Amino acid sequence: MAGFDRALLIGALLLTVVLLAYFWTPTDPDVWWHLQNGRLVWTLGRVPQGDLYSYTVPGARWIMQQWLLEAVMYAIEQTLGYAANVLLFGLITVSVYLLLFRLMRAAGAGRPLAVGVMGMALILDAPTWGVRPQVVTTLFCVIFLAVLLRYHCVGADRRLWLLPPLMLVWANVHAGFTVGLLLLGAAVVGEAINRILGRPSAPLRPLLLVTAACAGLSLLNPNGLDLWLYPLTYLSGPGGNPSLHYVQEWQPPDFRTLQSLPLLASLLALLVLGSVRRPAARSPSSSTAGGKRSPPSFRGKGSGELRLRAGGNAAFLLMLGGFTLMALQAGRFLPLYGMVWAVAVAGRLLQLWPRLGNFLSPPSPALGEGWRERSAPAWMGRLNVGVYFGFSLLLAGVMLTNGRAQVHSAPLERDYPAAAVTYLDAHRTDLPQPLHLFHEYGWGGYLIARGRPVFIDGRADPYNSIFDRYIAATAGHDWRSLFARYGVNAVLIRPHAPLDTILSAAAGWQRVYGDRQAVLYVAR
Repeated sequence: MAGFDRALLIGALLLTVVLLAYFWTPTDPDVWWHLQNGRLVWTLGRVPQGDLYSYTVPGARWIMQQWLLEAVMYAIEQTLGYAANVLLFGLITVSVYLLLFRLMRAAGAGRPLAVGVMGMALILDAPTWGVRPQVVTTLFCVIFLAVLLRYHCVGADRRLWLLPPLMLVWANVHAGFTVGLLLLGAAVVGEAINRILGRPSAPLRPLLLVTAACAGLSLLNPNGLDLWLYPLTYLSGPGGNPSLHYVQEWQPPDFRTLQSLPLLASLLALLVLGSVRRPAARSPSSSTAGGKRSPPSFRGKGSGELRLRAGGNAAFLLMLGGFTLMALQAGRFLPLYGMVWAVAVAGRLLQLWPRLGNFLSPPSPALGEGWRERSAPAWMGRLNVGVYFGFSLLLAGVMLTNGRAQVHSAPLERDYPAAAVTYLDAHRTDLPQPLHLFHEYGWGGYLIARGRPVFIDGRADPYNSIFDRYIAATAGHDWRSLFARYGVNAVLIRPHAPLDTILSAAAGWQRVYGDRQAVLYVAR
């Protein structure tokens, strides 16, 4: 482990913290219905096409766009427990950043630069961590990005033909497969522009064939063309998908808040680096003739494999511009923007300051003409390995033994109305039947997992016709007519919510249960 230097130590520790952080991530509200979807796929032997969970829109058209991953998640939970799902998704995110690190290294970035930029991308991505199918889209995104950048640099590359089978899988695990099609489209258009402008470009014919193959294979899913149309509901704004108006991750960033500072800093970094003039290329070593300096020979590890040329590659500039616009539209796209941003920043820093590359500076005569990256001494490599394992074991011991750690066979229920639902189950004979429950939006998935028909849940899509009225009712507006329309005879909400105050004084409603997490009202 002589090459395990300080930069690699920091990078390894960062990725270990990422993995352990997954075990401290609260149970996502959508985890519950993702697991139930997986159960349906296994028990029915097919992918349902209509809503099976609500009493408000039963049978409504529903695109189960993550069916394959949900089936895998359910199988894992049933055999290995929920903690195995947490580990799986944590490892997916770690893989994303290992691939990003490798991409920057192949572009010529030195270890300190690659680790530093990777750390910034981690900060952008952190708010989206969790057992969520969108994490898989980030993984596929960085794979497609790496393959397309390599294709631009080396031309004929068989790795390009890895993309169609990957697209077939991607289209059946998450609707974010459209990101892959957008990357391919940017590559096709960008390479055409490169060719028109006389810049270095890759052959278009293989790229067009692969793009067509990916588009065709993406149609091999249980929903067919409807899966292509599904993302358009998000592009058409709140009119096409009301959840865009209310769900936090679909809101544009508010640069007045602390949460948006990493995005703001990343955008400023792009502006500053883009405006800095490149210094004159000079070698730190002097030639023997007339005291002139000769340029270095950039032949370090990976530099011959991939040279970014970000400033001259129209395809990459289209990708960067597109993902930047997406990040400014919704926080959901920050991880994807972070991948392209990291490559852009690393490439620009290498252009401005070549010494940040994976080369030894100044060159040592003992290494010959080419520059090579300095390796840590053997004793330092062993010391760094010891420090890594010691710190990782200590951190794992502290985090995984805490009560909030997701290390059990089922997801933690601490943020959900577990006791209130247990009360409902124990008092079925005392409550109106059938029980039509109005509840918090984020509790819908949990109620589905507990076998309760729901008013609404995190799938959002089937509820386009009632979303706005639901939001108004939670604020205490026009709730009587909505309740009458859907026969609501019980309300499960958070203490001190507007409806809690209203129902506590409303005739015909009785509070039958309450704790710190939830209060339950029943119509009498």
